[in-house]
Amino acid sequence: MKTRYEKGSFKTEARIGTSASQKNMSNLIAEIHTHARRIEIDSLDWLTKGLAGKEEGRNLIEIEYVNSEFNRNTKIFDLFVNVRVGIFNRRFNNIKISMLMNYENDLNGLPFISIKLNQPNFLLKEIEGTLSIDKTHFVIRTSVQFGWFFNLFISMSNYNAVAEWRIQTVLKNMKETVESRL
Repeated sequence: MKTRYEKGSFKTEARIGTSASQKNMSNLIAEIHTHARRIEIDSLDWLTKGLAGKEEGRNLIEIEYVNSEFNRNTKIFDLFVNVRVGIFNRRFNNIKISMLMNYENDLNGLPFISIKLNQPNFLLKEIEGTLSIDKTHFVIRTSVQFGWFFNLFISMSNYNAVAEWRIQTVLKNMKETVESRL
């Protein structure tokens, strides 16, 4: 995993190799998109296994999933979360994170999911990301810029505690799931 801080944004690329075929990897990405689009979040429990929070992240920012909605016409995915900021002992409830979510194929015909923040809020100023396949690897690329309040105390080590390990956990869960289906 590589993360760099550039012009106010944390830019991360993470990848994990798998012994699964590209067809099985493609099917898994399609499954993630289908369940997210249909708001069948419980069907994705395997994807989010282990994301309850590790101690460092929990003390800084704790994120709790509340609900989500997907508009098929606009391709807007609204995610609602509660956020607790540990160092201030402050809780923000039902924060709406509105993202444009697309499912496409790359030049090699492999599927990828892309997201882009649709409406900035006090938590996030900008977010873009992709979930894709590169030969035998699942790849997640993200660019995150926090809102001014959160940007004040999110250092590289804080970002690692809050975000990087979550990205790596999702990739590990994807690898385990696709390989268990061989």
